[in-house]
Amino acid sequence: MNGKRCVGTAAVAAAAVIAVSGPAGAEPAATTYGTSTSVGVHNAYDKEKYRYFADALDSGAALLELDLWSNGLGRSWRVSHSNPLGNNSNCEAAANASELRTKKRDQDFAGCLADMKAWHDAHPGHRPILLKVEMKDGFNAKGGRGPAEFDALVRQKLGDAVYGPGDLTGGHATADEAVRAGGWPSRADLAGKFLFELIPGTVEEKNPFDKLWTDVEYAGHLKDLAAQGKL
Repeated sequence: MNGKRCVGTAAVAAAAVIAVSGPAGAEPAATTYGTSTSVGVHNAYDKEKYRYFADALDSGAALLELDLWSNGLGRSWRVSHSNPLGNNSNCEAAANASELRTKKRDQDFAGCLADMKAWHDAHPGHRPILLKVEMKDGFNAKGGRGPAEFDALVRQKLGDAVYGPGDLTGGHATADEAVRAGGWPSRADLAGKFLFELIPGTVEEKNPFDKLWTDVEYAGHLKDLAAQGKL
């Protein structure tokens, strides 16, 4: 693991957490998020793995991975493993829980977030769920798909279901300082929340013209927000 990956991942994992599923009573009160481990699912949006993204949320896994494409060949954040032009996902953009497992799949990132909100509303106090987001080709700030736009979309769809950087940092100077001082919250305190971690994508890592990988770019975004008092 190189220096950039270490710094970026620490900043994002310690700052951009959005909590998720499972009844609060299922989490031992003394178990903190930082001292526990849990099961994760690679490419949870894959229709061969789960017919619907709601099935992934129902699975009990505490980490679900999404692959996003942001290049200029499309207008949205596409969800797909290998198609940079369109969506290939089990997300359906449900407006509420009654629509889960009823609509057309192959929706974009906004559709996945909509499914998460519909599922969240039907499962108050669910276990904290970490969304590991691989930005396959990195951010595309010039195309309107940069860190700020990512944040805005997540907040628009999930609202206070997100445990974000400001929640973790509190009155401390940095997220790292906050964790060193008080540690992560208990899993019980994170019940009903989603957390997010953003990582560089396989295409981005092989792009010789991309000198600013996802984790470092997002960490810089958080640093700028902190300096403005807007974390």
